[in-house]
Amino acid sequence: MLETTKEAQGSLEAALRCRLAKRRVVALCGVGNEIRGDDGAGVAVINALEETGLDRGDVVIINCGDMPENFLGRLVKLQPSHVVFIDAADLGAPPGAVSIIEMDEVGAYCTSTHGLPLSFLAAYLQRETNADLFIIGIQPGNLAFGASLTTEVAATVMAMRELLAKILFWQSGSGT
Repeated sequence: MLETTKEAQGSLEAALRCRLAKRRVVALCGVGNEIRGDDGAGVAVINALEETGLDRGDVVIINCGDMPENFLGRLVKLQPSHVVFIDAADLGAPPGAVSIIEMDEVGAYCTSTHGLPLSFLAAYLQRETNADLFIIGIQPGNLAFGASLTTEVAATVMAMRELLAKILFWQSGSGT
């Protein structure tokens, strides 16, 4: 989980580096409803990443909003080696904490506010693309209708932007 300690941040970075080491094409898919407070964390990460220049041939950034099923055709056509969903998830942790969630663990952490559960979408994508699929889950603090991101989740959004850019862009030899 991404917390305030450098050790915790380093552990998440190491796990993501390992998981994405043999990437060919990575689809980063932000999921959530921006008008439900921290439920929009995944979309906020994607919006922040769009500013980095990371969206290029080997990294594709997709804002799925609360209807990720609408992007299945695009993902199947893309045939990525990795699909990373970024979404709010009840980790039982303080707001803003982050964890990698395997697709077979989705039911334990993610309560769907989307059209279809991510586990259903992941099963389909796994069959059609054979991609490595996982979720970067961000613990929400407030899911109230009309709320903004909490301070803790907003800080995590920016930390995830920097971490993903570092792993996928700067360390691949494409950055300066």
